[in-house]
Amino acid sequence: DLINQVQWEQTSFAKGDTNKPAGGGAAGRDLGDLSAEETAVIMDHAFDRYFQTAGLFGTPESCVATIDRLSAMGVDEVACLIDFGVADTAVLASLTHLDALRSRCAADGSPAPSEFPHATGDDRVAGENYGMAAQIARHGVTHLQCTPSLAAVLAADPDGLAAIATLDKLLLGGEALPPALVDRIRPAMRGDLLNMYGPTETTIWSTVSPILAAGAPITIGRPIANTQIHIVDAHRQPNPIGAPGELLIGGDGVVRGYLDRAELTADRFVTLPGVEGRVYRTGDLARLLANGEIEFSGRLDHQVKIRGYRIELGEIEAAIGRFPDTYETVVVARTDTPGDPRLVAYVVPKPTDDTTATDAWGEVWNETYRTSEDLDPTIDPTFNIAGWNNSYSGEPIPTDEMRQWVDLTVERILGLAPKRVLEVGCGTGLLLFRVAPHVDRYFGVDLAQSAIDRIGSLLPSIGLDNVRLARGQAHEIEALIAANGGERFDTIIINSVAQYFPDADFLVTVIQQAMHLLEPGGRLFLGDLRSRQHLPQFAAAIELSRAPANMLRSDLAARAAQRAEHDEELVIDPALFLALQRAAPELSGVRLSLKPGSYDNEMTRFRYDTILTRTGGAAALAAAGGVRTIDGTAFSMDAIRVALADGPAVVRVSGVVNDRLVRETELVRLLAEPDSTLLSVADVRSALGAIAPGVHPHDLAALHPDYDVDLEWSAAGPDRFDVVLRSRLVPSDSATVFVAANLPWSSYTNQPAVKGLKNLVPELRNHLRTSLPDYMVPTAFVVLDALPRTPNGKIDRNALPAPDRSRVEGVTAVAPESDIERTIAGVWQDMLALDAVGVETNLFDLGANSLMMVQANSRLREALSRNVSLVEMFRFPTVRSLAEHLDGGSEQVAEAMQSSQDRGQSRKDAMQRRREARQGARPDRGR
Repeated sequence: DLINQVQWEQTSFAKGDTNKPAGGGAAGRDLGDLSAEETAVIMDHAFDRYFQTAGLFGTPESCVATIDRLSAMGVDEVACLIDFGVADTAVLASLTHLDALRSRCAADGSPAPSEFPHATGDDRVAGENYGMAAQIARHGVTHLQCTPSLAAVLAADPDGLAAIATLDKLLLGGEALPPALVDRIRPAMRGDLLNMYGPTETTIWSTVSPILAAGAPITIGRPIANTQIHIVDAHRQPNPIGAPGELLIGGDGVVRGYLDRAELTADRFVTLPGVEGRVYRTGDLARLLANGEIEFSGRLDHQVKIRGYRIELGEIEAAIGRFPDTYETVVVARTDTPGDPRLVAYVVPKPTDDTTATDAWGEVWNETYRTSEDLDPTIDPTFNIAGWNNSYSGEPIPTDEMRQWVDLTVERILGLAPKRVLEVGCGTGLLLFRVAPHVDRYFGVDLAQSAIDRIGSLLPSIGLDNVRLARGQAHEIEALIAANGGERFDTIIINSVAQYFPDADFLVTVIQQAMHLLEPGGRLFLGDLRSRQHLPQFAAAIELSRAPANMLRSDLAARAAQRAEHDEELVIDPALFLALQRAAPELSGVRLSLKPGSYDNEMTRFRYDTILTRTGGAAALAAAGGVRTIDGTAFSMDAIRVALADGPAVVRVSGVVNDRLVRETELVRLLAEPDSTLLSVADVRSALGAIAPGVHPHDLAALHPDYDVDLEWSAAGPDRFDVVLRSRLVPSDSATVFVAANLPWSSYTNQPAVKGLKNLVPELRNHLRTSLPDYMVPTAFVVLDALPRTPNGKIDRNALPAPDRSRVEGVTAVAPESDIERTIAGVWQDMLALDAVGVETNLFDLGANSLMMVQANSRLREALSRNVSLVEMFRFPTVRSLAEHLDGGSEQVAEAMQSSQDRGQSRKDAMQRRREARQGARPDRGR
């Protein structure tokens, strides 16, 4: 593994070979192809290189030689470091061997490994917190030095941030300091925040920069005492202010060199004219600012050459880092298509808190409801279904389907016999206008003020004087109700709202507050919840509906996985509600039910309702004879009739095949099959067409006149459901079986992608165009939750994923309409390795470049059987504008001409700014 990871194992003085293919090992060769003999030779070398010389491996007797060698070098103390990831038991068991080595060395006069106090199990106090935040508080720590990565972990926790706030000094170094981390830490600190820079070869720290305020530019500051900084060009001549070059360090901290490595020492430790002593070549790219501070821009060995331009990746990373919504980034040159290297930026967006996430949804719904005010006045104003769109097609859900959904939801709520109702997220009033006439009081709360205003304007004409309205956040309802009289409710409705909550903890907080507002025996109706078990089916079904028949099965699987991973809504495992009693002890009952309805759509397939009961209502009656369970795998009405013949109180038919989900579940299985013979989407669709149907849940809504029917998700599988029949003649209520598992609430849900994240890439690309020339703007952006790391915490560039073929990067892909548009789009799909190219999307935004324009020009001439000017392709860089130009159109042509002119001016402005920044620097002759 050490050999395979050699590219990221390289130290700061060892430049990598930028021509090595991604994932390759030594000399760019794929080490997975080595013969057994070659592997043995390399492993022997690795043993000699690492095991025998790079640590205290072996026995106390064999390690004495290493201690003696250190002693001969003048070392008089050895500190033994224990790495993360080693089991505690293994560490403790090995301490006796380390002690034996220490004793043996002390006896013969060699330096002994340092005796650092360590806490054993006997030393610890039961239940005491030994986390870093607790240790800072316990010991009154005033100074802390760590990496930004560790500080980010500490600051992500409220207790950790509070501990940071007590420090006199926080020194961060060892890696680049992200602006987003400064924005989080600096406002909380009363002490000093210092950004430290320096390599081991200059005794660790060489410069320091006090960070005085969040939002200020981050530099590595100025040299510390007895240290000099030099920024030079490729000929080791001093660079003028503002011109980037290699950073060299001189002064008392510079070490003598590398032990027994004279050639490497001569390469890295050099002399400069007029400078006393040797200086160390860091290999880092930096520039001196006019105010005397130094700006770090990355590594020189991350310099690449693409289409004749020599590009410093660190310069691009620095420009991305200045974008306010990015937290961390790395830029690489990938050659996924042989002979065509491209710049790819991997970006981690700035983390958001719950308020930011809910505010983002609030803006969405505010705009949706505001737009709906212009609806046809002849349409029933109490049935405003603005914003209810089909996830498969993006089109509005048909009115008949929405009307049934509303009617059945209202029926379920009125079945609770409500009198005093609170609705959290009343929206356009779909439920309010239908439930309020049947109750004494109705209190509606919504995040969108436009929704509150619209409902309020309709109430007088409808004659509803029992309704009160207020704007507020769901997790603030307890305080909101207290400020409005502090009443209690027998029914609280949270319908089709929970999916917009930012995370599981937020959901649990809302439920806890709702429980406090319920009177004894009251009910909390959580409706239209999205099921986490069915998220893979939902994502796969949507992608299948949009995929062309010739798409590869593997590409469809990747697209489905990506959709599921980046879902912007909260999807909830029903098991969460069975574990809720530890957070809401007043909870006495839970009922989970599939969404009713005769239509097959995403709401009836993938969603469910739950009703939570607060302790204090009428005592539940025991079911006579308990619950009778029958196997529903081979479901038949005859089996049901037999089971009901003697009038049992409760019958559960388990594991009935769900006709709504049997094909989606098989689709997920087919996409996950590693050795499937199905190659294309057409093959997958054909296989799904042969699936045997199941039982339609709606057909079981009224099985017997003497029984109420509940349909629940089944433990038998995602394509199964259970039928629970409760006798109307023998009253009963099967008690809820609560789960005591002490799992974090987040384990029951996904982590929704931040709403609005899809706009990050186009906004970031526009930001880069204002400061970089076009050839330095990455052709693809990959948004990640976190950058992959090596075991020692460095960014693992070899583990960065390839850009997804299906990426659209925040731009809506409008499908081609005419034959000429389809032809042009088809050529660019092949050129850009994408599954779809929107006809109104600028091709340069999708990764096109000058070289590809030349190649595409040749293909278009052949495909269209006509002359296509290369100049025309640059002037009309969208599929639609080029098609209209070739067909003699005008409107799109004019827009494209203006866009092309704007892009040209932007490119000129960026080039001018870059020239001004580099003024006085030597031209790069390799360009």
